[in-house]
Amino acid sequence: MLTSVKIDNRIDAHLGLPEGIGKRPAIIHMHERYGIVQHTLELGEKYVQAGYVTIVPDYFSRFTGDRAKLAEGNDRCELSDDEVLLDTDAVVDYLGTLPQVDIAKIAMSGVCQTGRQPILLAAKRDYFAAAVVLYGAVYEADWKTHTLRPESIEDLLKEMTCPLTAVFGERLKFPIDFVGRGDMSRGGLLLRCVRSGEELPYVPVHGAVRHGPRPPKLAPIKGILKYK
Repeated sequence: MLTSVKIDNRIDAHLGLPEGIGKRPAIIHMHERYGIVQHTLELGEKYVQAGYVTIVPDYFSRFTGDRAKLAEGNDRCELSDDEVLLDTDAVVDYLGTLPQVDIAKIAMSGVCQTGRQPILLAAKRDYFAAAVVLYGAVYEADWKTHTLRPESIEDLLKEMTCPLTAVFGERLKFPIDFVGRGDMSRGGLLLRCVRSGEELPYVPVHGAVRHGPRPPKLAPIKGILKYK
């Protein structure tokens, strides 16, 4: 069961402690764009049931708009990297005061809008043992810089200091024409697409046939000499 706590006298959060004795790994579970709603708490409960000390902080603590509209998806709160780093430092300090927490085994999970934050923290801090992304960090805006988020996901990924588990479900796609081809054939296919200005068709990985018969050889590219 999750109980309400206050962190640093400013951040509302929900804390869950698993049954049993001894120190446990902890996970900081972030909410989606709606703030902390029932679905957020249900996911937090599942982490507790799996044996993790779980903290669900309100990363929208500075939001002064209509919370009801936010929860309905009719308003939005943009997070700045600096604020997320500051708030997470406070959350980790709080976890360090709990005797049930193994401070060397802390992870963070982000969902949808907050999928960026575990990657950010894993790049800018050294206190995480793992980062988890659920359906986030892959939107077009995440790969661009922003005044609130000056580094792109591409750059942050290069700086990460802990393992990353990313779950995208139907959002994870791949080129269907890669099925049955080896690396050289795939590379040749990409070169032909570049020359023609066409994009490969992408399909969701989930439910797709990823291992099939080898397709016919690619036709030679006109104008390129073949060396023996």
